[in-house]
Amino acid sequence: EILDDDLFLKADKVRYDRRTQIAYASGNVQLTHKKLRLLAETLEYNFKDRTFTASSFRAGLPPIIIEGDNLEGAPGLIRVDRGDFHYGEPGPFTPRISASGVEIVSDDSFKARRARLGVGTIPLLSVPRYSNTFRGQRPEIDGKLGYRSSLGAYAQSEILLPIEQGLLVGANLDVYTSRGILIGPATRYDRTWGHAHHEGHLSTGWIKDQGDVELSQIYPGDFPEVTGDDDRGFILWNHRSDFSEDIELVSSMNYLDDSDVLRDFRRDLFRNTQDPDSYASLAWTTDPFYLSLTARPRINNFQSVVERLPELRVDLPWIPFFETDTYQAGHFSAARLRWDPEVLGGAPSPLDPLNPPGNNTRW
Repeated sequence: EILDDDLFLKADKVRYDRRTQIAYASGNVQLTHKKLRLLAETLEYNFKDRTFTASSFRAGLPPIIIEGDNLEGAPGLIRVDRGDFHYGEPGPFTPRISASGVEIVSDDSFKARRARLGVGTIPLLSVPRYSNTFRGQRPEIDGKLGYRSSLGAYAQSEILLPIEQGLLVGANLDVYTSRGILIGPATRYDRTWGHAHHEGHLSTGWIKDQGDVELSQIYPGDFPEVTGDDDRGFILWNHRSDFSEDIELVSSMNYLDDSDVLRDFRRDLFRNTQDPDSYASLAWTTDPFYLSLTARPRINNFQSVVERLPELRVDLPWIPFFETDTYQAGHFSAARLRWDPEVLGGAPSPLDPLNPPGNNTRW
């Protein structure tokens, strides 16, 4: 054992060279120094310049655990060759970063080369470079276990890993014993690019439905055309951009392969997307008017939507009529509207009951 100020070294065998001030340790090596806790097979520590090397190591540097083949350390810097970073104790559901090389700077931040981000042994994303701070964003894992007669036992998860400050990237990964595996990319962002601030959330999923029971038997009348072994999926994206105090963009895209894919596999999403709407609206506020350009397409073939392709609208809020006690307000809009009578059950346009069949576009 060697105890020196805030450093403690212990191993099965420790040899210290007084001339070079280097300690050589082997077998069950344990090193504790400030925040660092290091376990290794072999270790060399130079007490003169405080540099050290270790092989076959495992290190704890809150909030991460590092495992790898070789490690080199110096005051304010640690280098790792072919290492694995774990956010917490390694396990099947622990976020992990595997990299060909890693640099840890001042116990505060790290940079990785050729990084593979994943959970447990499952890789999700490969990036040439990855950096983060120990006090920065942490990985987000939202999971659920359960059982339903139509799905069997299941495990649902959304896994998001921080790529940069304000940007998390990952995937939805579900396993259903009676239906198959659902997987799709996901991301959440809240950051500034250029002069605009953007925030949003993308959630997707795809499954090769292996159910033996036809959906029409599960939901009679709702789904006569879809059976097991069908490709089913969804894309949900909500986005907002603030380009200035006066200009903003708000959009939402909710694409579903069929009207019951969320009710089958993601009921938590279905509760907020029972009437999936898709639109994009660019608004400009200028005294005293409010101008907006909106597009509302129909992207789900099972849904009845009057499309706006697009609509330009000018609104005048309540303001005094000159210098009187009378107030005025108004609006003007121009739009290209389109609808599909077959989706509406052959009914006339909801905008014009007298509109003749076959003419499905209006200004």
